[in-house]
Amino acid sequence: MKGLFKYFSNEYTKFKQPVVLAIMGLFIALGIVLTRVVKPIDLPYLRVSFGFIATAVCSMLLGPFLGGLNAALTDIAGFFLFPSAGGPFFPGLTLSALITGIIYGIFLHRKKFTLLNVVISVLLVTVFIEMLLNTYWLSILLDKGWLVLFPLRALKSAIFYPIQVFIIYYLGRLRRVMPSHLQADVAKNQE
Repeated sequence: MKGLFKYFSNEYTKFKQPVVLAIMGLFIALGIVLTRVVKPIDLPYLRVSFGFIATAVCSMLLGPFLGGLNAALTDIAGFFLFPSAGGPFFPGLTLSALITGIIYGIFLHRKKFTLLNVVISVLLVTVFIEMLLNTYWLSILLDKGWLVLFPLRALKSAIFYPIQVFIIYYLGRLRRVMPSHLQADVAKNQE
């Protein structure tokens, strides 16, 4: 229990730093643009967007707690800035966003960056969050049967999975080419 308290105490301390708040604000704005503005497919039961990029990179840089918090705030702010014609605000989808940021942070933050970590994190998010949990939330929100929504959402997830893995892996590899003073700032703020 002391370890968990210390973890959240450290995360709160990190959260109060201006550079971390600026990074989170940047990723919230980027997430809103990539999810709500640039969206190739946007149906009430299926959305293809690139908002996962902001969530994954933020979680990679700031960790599971702040990455999850950032994803949840992005979902809330995005909904209220660009209300969906599909229905009212639904907290279940915000919970899914929070869990997504946590999963990416667990596998990609302060770990040796490998393709296997990216594959596992994206697989967990794809199967448990996008295909199962979000389909369940949408079945409640849209008053449709889960089995009616699942096949098309599973097909979208299967097609989009390798694209997500490629993009996240490529962006994660770019961390190595950051200028050394930025790497030092990021490392200092992660302590």
